Amino acid sequence: MDKNIKNKVINREYGAERFGKDQQIAMGNRIRKLREEADLTMGDIADVLRISDDMMSRLENGRSTLKTEHIFVLAQLYDVSAHYILCGEDERILTHEIDNMCFWKSSELLQKAVEMLDILFQ
Repeated sequence: MDKNIKNKVINREYGAERFGKDQQIAMGNRIRKLREEADLTMGDIADVLRISDDMMSRLENGRSTLKTEHIFVLAQLYDVSAHYILCGEDERILTHEIDNMCFWKSSELLQKAVEMLDILFQ
């Protein structure tokens, strides 16, 4: 483990915060938007996640948080990152990923980088 990280944890200087109500509501809005863009009902997604319709409603309204397994399933279903579901878009992560892809210069990775850039600059 990086010594700086270890020291931050030991000294309780890490600055990490718990998932607050605002983040919970924003995440619910993102999963609702993804569902609506896919033209699916809450019941459809509740079935995919194997949860009740009421639980799906609570998730979209920010009254409950997603389990890790649900984030994983939704990310695959909607072809987005788990980070997007949790926190929204973060261009720094995409930029870092694109840099890595271009560095290795395989044609497959370069094509993926081009696709990501298209999404970023639409």
